[in-house]
Amino acid sequence: MPALTVDQLQHMMKKRDNIRYIGVIAEESHGKATLASSLISQAGITIENLTDEAQASQERGQERGDSGVSLYAQHDGEPYLINLVNISLSSPEVTSSLRSIDGAIVLVDCNKGCGKQTECNLRRALFERVKLCLFISKVDSCMQMEAEAVYQRCVAASDGVNKIVAMFNDVLTPMDMRVHHKDGTVVFGSALHGWSFTIWQFAKIYAAKLGLNEEKLLNRMWGDCFWHARKKVWTNVPEPEGCTEPLQRVFCEFIILPIKHLTQAIGDNDMEQRKKMMTYFGIVLTEHDEELSGDVLLTRTMQVWLNSMDSLLGMVVTKLPSPQAAEKYRVQNFGEESTSICGPGCPLMVRVSDTGSSYAW
Repeated sequence: MPALTVDQLQHMMKKRDNIRYIGVIAEESHGKATLASSLISQAGITIENLTDEAQASQERGQERGDSGVSLYAQHDGEPYLINLVNISLSSPEVTSSLRSIDGAIVLVDCNKGCGKQTECNLRRALFERVKLCLFISKVDSCMQMEAEAVYQRCVAASDGVNKIVAMFNDVLTPMDMRVHHKDGTVVFGSALHGWSFTIWQFAKIYAAKLGLNEEKLLNRMWGDCFWHARKKVWTNVPEPEGCTEPLQRVFCEFIILPIKHLTQAIGDNDMEQRKKMMTYFGIVLTEHDEELSGDVLLTRTMQVWLNSMDSLLGMVVTKLPSPQAAEKYRVQNFGEESTSICGPGCPLMVRVSDTGSSYAW
């Protein structure tokens, strides 16, 4: 966990564009608590030089995750303060929680898709004009499946979210609230094991290694684009003339299959294949990590290669708005008189909520 002094934290709080208030929208069984715990363990802020009582209170809050927890992230050398607010699954408290955040991570189990609770809370989030990002989790549990089947499950998860957005989006919201793989608002990974990735990450990796245009490669990473390995060409035809079996989709060939092969190499204790893949992708483990084996080694390798700090928190700071940016379009929902812009010289506005009755102003 990052350790900051009170002065450092106060300095960060003055950078209003670098503050985020987010929550997690998910089914009860899709790993919401697991994701929160993973984020807190990697990026939860601890404050130095606290009294014993304050230190104990801070640790209890981080362990329970039942109240707001502050996370620390860096992007392009800039520090960001991310306040993770708990969104209760209890219906009366959801609206009050949603008015405390400006962006949300929609967590969807790729094996189950969007459930009724997710749909219900997404409807409320859209009414409150909360900007959305998507985390398709439990991808690690699909590594025994065919790569195309993994892709189709990810498609179903993202399409399920976007269908809900299309049905219930507020037409006055001045932005596209849908999630898109190519613009970095969709992350794939494992909340339990603390790794995740965007197709942007892999586009950058292969563009550098193969000398290709990153933007063009990104456009091929998702959708009906296939890789003809024998002819070394891209094609939109899944089974062109002369092929005895369908071609691999680019997403499968360049993302899912490498993850599957690395998983299998570690599981089979194939040192040669593991070293080869780690060298190709620039994965460097410490001496202590190299002594691990089995599932523990796999988890650590994936965390080093595809760390959630880079992808998931990177998505939060680049794709979700700061309170200063969000207030311009969200304040209209709080009443006709709520039109002032927040700032040091503006009047003080107080939020009063009664979560038991689901009131929030």
